[in-house]
Amino acid sequence: MANLRSREKAGGEVTITLDAAVKMARVLGVHAEQLATDDYIGGERGDQYPERYWAIEAARFVGLPEAAMRLVANEHPARDLSRQTWFKRIEAAAQELADRNSVVPLLPGKTAEQA
Repeated sequence: MANLRSREKAGGEVTITLDAAVKMARVLGVHAEQLATDDYIGGERGDQYPERYWAIEAARFVGLPEAAMRLVANEHPARDLSRQTWFKRIEAAAQELADRNSVVPLLPGKTAEQA
């Protein structure tokens, strides 16, 4: 850590390896993505919607797609919703994405009934 500080003070670029970021994230109790990017979605304790923070972390835990979480993280209702409501929105977004990706293209010359 002292090495990073001295490089920063000297005006040099301060970088760490992915392995180091993962280890630091574990110690800090956050995701490595949060340390590695400026556009970390949701999941920040300073989130304007604390219940959304919880729902995004729960969605990550159960393995819902990040794309669904991004869609919901971009929502900005007038007030914070319940954890369950946020989580259901993430689930619905995940289902919508899955439905979109499961559309089977028709083969040339075939109707939907023949496919």
